[in-house]
Amino acid sequence: MRLDRRAFLRAAGAATGAAAVGGIPDIVAAQKAPSFPKGTKLNILEWVSFVPASDVEFKRLAAEFGKLSGVDVTVDLINMNDLNPRIASAIETKSGPDIIMMISNWPHLYADGLADVDDLAEEIASRDGAYYEHNKKVSVVNNRWKAVPLCSVPATWAYRE
Repeated sequence: MRLDRRAFLRAAGAATGAAAVGGIPDIVAAQKAPSFPKGTKLNILEWVSFVPASDVEFKRLAAEFGKLSGVDVTVDLINMNDLNPRIASAIETKSGPDIIMMISNWPHLYADGLADVDDLAEEIASRDGAYYEHNKKVSVVNNRWKAVPLCSVPATWAYRE
């Protein structure tokens, strides 16, 4: 049985919001995770981090979450240059990862192949506070949330004389 993305994100969001720092570490620390039907699978696709220890820790946390929740979690880490072709292929074939880490305007590029996540984004905003405007601009397409912001990395430049 495949895990409904919305159900996973809602349960994970509720679980992560329980503590001030939030996130998978809190689920692991509590040794209690949301429950899902037996045989549930979740595939997460993201790029290889510039900080290798980050990838190791994310995979460890995902595995621990899977163990606690009974979900078969697979984390695929690929080269950032391979992400766009993989996303395009997943959308074209209507199969592939359940959750994809995207950057910048990618939700606009792939909007027709992404699920609307308005309820999730708004639930998180009402619980944790509003999103920065630049996060909204890259995540909302035609007044529909197509991505849930994970972090904020403004592209800024400095000029020194």
